[in-house]
Amino acid sequence: MSIPVSNIVNVTISTTPTFPSRRGFGLLNIVGISNVINLAERYRLYSDIDEVAADFASTDEEYIAATVFFSQNPRPNQLMISRRAEQAYSAELIGGLDAEQTLATWVAITDGEFTISIDGVEEDITAITFVGDTSLDDVAAGIEAKLQAVAAGGFTAATCVWNGEKFIISSGTTGSTSSITVTSEVSGGSGTSIVSMMDNDAGNGTAVAGVDLETITESLDVIQLANDSWYGLAFTKEVNDVNASVLLASDWCEARIKLFANSSTDTAVKDSLSTTDVAAALFAGNYRRTFSFVSFLSEDYIAVSAFARIAVVNFNATNSTITLKFKQLPSISPDDLNGNDAAVISGKNCNYYALLGDSDMVSEGECANGTFIDSVHGIDWLQNAIETNVFGRLYTEATKVPLTDKGASQLTEQVRLALDEGVNNGLIAPGTTLAGEVLDQGYTVTAQKVADMNASDKALRKGPTIQFKALGAGAIHSIEIKGIFEG
Repeated sequence: MSIPVSNIVNVTISTTPTFPSRRGFGLLNIVGISNVINLAERYRLYSDIDEVAADFASTDEEYIAATVFFSQNPRPNQLMISRRAEQAYSAELIGGLDAEQTLATWVAITDGEFTISIDGVEEDITAITFVGDTSLDDVAAGIEAKLQAVAAGGFTAATCVWNGEKFIISSGTTGSTSSITVTSEVSGGSGTSIVSMMDNDAGNGTAVAGVDLETITESLDVIQLANDSWYGLAFTKEVNDVNASVLLASDWCEARIKLFANSSTDTAVKDSLSTTDVAAALFAGNYRRTFSFVSFLSEDYIAVSAFARIAVVNFNATNSTITLKFKQLPSISPDDLNGNDAAVISGKNCNYYALLGDSDMVSEGECANGTFIDSVHGIDWLQNAIETNVFGRLYTEATKVPLTDKGASQLTEQVRLALDEGVNNGLIAPGTTLAGEVLDQGYTVTAQKVADMNASDKALRKGPTIQFKALGAGAIHSIEIKGIFEG
């Protein structure tokens, strides 16, 4: 045995934490009511329309909305679809994909059996015969008949269906008290177990508890708890022009870093005397995080297409920020509006897609309170960029950022780096403030001197206050040109 070299040269290498990632500002969440996504799962992510088509039928509203989303050019690369509980739902036992599909195997059984608990009551389901069945739908109907024959509690109206891929058993009751378990073998049973054939036992089946009817707010709370990575919100068309639901969603988004894309097909939007249409209601509510688009050609997902256009903005690229005005909405038919229609719609801070001359384009690209959509989008990005930069500097420092002017300078530099990105992508530009201050870089950043901090903040290890001022680059939406021509 030799003496280790580390007695002479002792090397230790430390690693630092990974710098945190910034959140994205392009993921749209389409909230629907189709039962494709179960209420325990709540959401799924999709990369293209083919993935959506694998789950949803072409007539499902989620599929129709997704088609509009992925038709935008440039095409977004990810979409989230989630489900809300617009009514009370039963507990469900969803079988796996390995269910027995050979009909001959089923029709040979005259004494099928399994054990299941519904609404807290466990029962042995026995003596199920499948002789004479001609389809897996018949098999499911036979199981259902035996469940209902228990004639007690959730068994009385229990159902069993074959959905083309798996068996689904549901309790006959609804709401949060509705419950179900996976199936198991009958203890001491003498019949033929069909547990593995249904593929809904432990490890294969998924038991989903019943759910009470949810308000829009309650559904969004549950969905966000399941996945908070999304930024944009849209609903399938049953919410369109239902003021109570739209306003609840707007209230919910207003308190968060979310952006609600609302679509309307109500002709009252272009009526100057109407104060009850959804655009007028949102205008009255002064919402900064909700934008509406109206279509009088029943384009139910016009706002989805508009969000899809801002979803592809790459804030890391040069001159990449956009205004929605002048943009096109592929797959959406433009309205034929006159000047008065346009003025009334714009007067409610609602947006439209129409022909201007021979060109179809978006106007005006505003949120309900008059703030331009791209400004809200860009400011949300900037807030997150600064927050992530500064936190990342604190988080990855191997020792510490000292509570000194030098330490404050380190964090001020992280703010400056994010603002420089804003200049690069076109969100921020040099100019003069309303107070007459010239910002040659488009922004200024200052940090409080540590010597000026109060003792209690120092004792709590609070950093000195960092302040910045930035000028938005804005965008040209109209221009007047005057000239004199002498012949």
